[in-house]
Amino acid sequence: QGVLAIVISAIGTVIFCALSCKARWERQVSTQTITPDERKEIAKLFAEIDTDGSGGLDIDEMKVALTNLGFRGVTDQQLNALMFEADLDGNGQIEEEELVALLGRYKKSGKVDFRSTVQQVLTRDMQHFRRNWVDEAYQFASLLLILVVMMAVLFKIGEYAEQTRKKQ
Repeated sequence: QGVLAIVISAIGTVIFCALSCKARWERQVSTQTITPDERKEIAKLFAEIDTDGSGGLDIDEMKVALTNLGFRGVTDQQLNALMFEADLDGNGQIEEEELVALLGRYKKSGKVDFRSTVQQVLTRDMQHFRRNWVDEAYQFASLLLILVVMMAVLFKIGEYAEQTRKKQ
C-alpha cells in the first residue's frame, strides 16, 4: 500500500507538472511580442477591470468589462470560451500575465487591442472551443486509464510480494 501511494503521488505530480509547463510555455511564447509600453497599457486596463482588487478577473468582472466596451448580448457560452482561452492555469480567474498572454496571441499589425482580441474570441467558430474541450477531456480520460492500469499492476505486484513473503 505504501508503494502504491508513492506511485500514485508521483503520477499526479507528473501530470500536474506537465499541465503547468504547457501553461508556462503558452504564456512565455505569447508574451514575447508584448513591448514594455504595451505591458503598461495592459496593467492599466487590468486594474480598471479588476474592480474587487483581487489580482484576478472572474467571470462577473469580465462580463461587466465587455458590457462597458459595448459588447451586448454576449452569451454564457461565449463568455466561458473567453475565460477558457485566457485562463491558462485553470483557476477560474484571469491574472494579469494571462491577459498579457491572451493579447499577445491575438496581436495584429503590431498593436495590442483588447477590444479586437475579445471580438476575435467571441466571434470565432464555437466548434474550435468544443473541439479543444473534447481533446482535453480525451487526454484526461487516457491519463486516467493509464493510472488505473498502473494501479492494477502495482496491486498485483504487491499481492505477489505478500505471497512470496508468507512462503518464506
